Amino acid sequence: MSLMRPPALALLSIMLVVLATGLAGGARAQPLAARQWQVQVDNLSPEGHNWSFNAFYPSLLQAHAGDTITFNVAPNPNAFHHVTLLPAGFTPQQGYSGFMFPDPYVDGGIQATFFNNTPNFGSPPHAPCGRAEEVACVFEGARPYNTAMLTSPPVESGGRGNPSFTFTLAPAIGAGSYYYLCLVHGPGMSGRIDVLPPAQAAQSEAQLAADARRAYEGDLLQLIAEERAILAPTFEVNQTDGLKRWRVPTGGGQQTRLAVNQFGVRNLFVNPGDTVTWEVDGPPGVFHALSGFATRPGEAVTQFEVITPACEAPADQILIPAVAPVRSTGRELPPFRNGVRTVSTSEDEFTFDPDIWHTCPTEELALVTPASIAAPASGAEYRAGPVTSGILMNQAFLESPAGAGLPFRSSYSLRMMEAGVYHYVCVVHDGMEGWITVRPRPTPPGEPGEP
Repeated sequence: MSLMRPPALALLSIMLVVLATGLAGGARAQPLAARQWQVQVDNLSPEGHNWSFNAFYPSLLQAHAGDTITFNVAPNPNAFHHVTLLPAGFTPQQGYSGFMFPDPYVDGGIQATFFNNTPNFGSPPHAPCGRAEEVACVFEGARPYNTAMLTSPPVESGGRGNPSFTFTLAPAIGAGSYYYLCLVHGPGMSGRIDVLPPAQAAQSEAQLAADARRAYEGDLLQLIAEERAILAPTFEVNQTDGLKRWRVPTGGGQQTRLAVNQFGVRNLFVNPGDTVTWEVDGPPGVFHALSGFATRPGEAVTQFEVITPACEAPADQILIPAVAPVRSTGRELPPFRNGVRTVSTSEDEFTFDPDIWHTCPTEELALVTPASIAAPASGAEYRAGPVTSGILMNQAFLESPAGAGLPFRSSYSLRMMEAGVYHYVCVVHDGMEGWITVRPRPTPPGEPGEP
């Protein structure tokens, strides 16, 4: 899936838009009229680059009780976010439960994500609200509040995506600071709303727009540096047989909020018997999943979805029948059971079904599929057939409390045995692709050449 991207300077025109319905800023003796604010989630890359802006523009907003705030996701095909508003006194680190957690209903450690409508602090699900065609939700500040999943529409397929979420600060909300974060990318993607006393004016439109503009311009400069810092492939030579073990950096960036979505090389040339290892160099909170291989010119790359939408369905586990999809897409069914009914993804190039908001309101969640685990296994000899690396994540994250226990790896290896050109992609990040060219084995002296 591709998207026309405007030049960097033109991107500034799609940045934060602040709509004011009350009086302009300045000292006021009386409470200010309610205002409507818009916060942009993510951003677009300049032409020729493939970046993820796991950030909010702005990340700091002043508002009053009764004001309305809308999170609008930028039309970045890689945008995939889930915002949680935290109660007073909670920091992003305290509100982050981890990218995934063990599923207590499925044997064998299958994992379930927390992209559902039930907050992770044990409070009940809220009524459907906040979407474009629904009333605004109300954030009271006393407990966490999960927004809908925010994704950019898949343009080519005509899907709607989940582009916005709107909520109002309850009239009775107390003055103070309220943090929010993305549950996909963790505390590294967070922001803050400062609820001011009624008579204290918030920032002006000009101030807020200037802050967002400066943040975006700084992010562009940082991403240029991060892209340049991605290392070229390296290799070690086995002194016994002369074969090489190649390492291909996968992704780049040091901060979760700014990630580079590319491999260390687009086309790597190796010899039969050489081993290629793709290793995550990107920041914590960013994951990749390699799929392939296409071996003929123009052949489509086999892409395995590693996460699929699903619905919680409380029921007596003994009475639950075999799981069947809501509609068939020809994909192999994941081993979901025990109170979970699956929702197959649509046949486009978008990871999540664009109607995930409307399939099962208040029960929505996302589950990993069997493709989240490598097949063939890492280190195997590769000769033919489709490949999934499984979910690859930053090693430091996997060793942290948030990632402990996840059945994922930070690298994936294959020993390339047959000559040919192998095309592969990252199914998580649109436009992130590479090729492995395995040279034909040279003919030893005195032996006839291949026909």
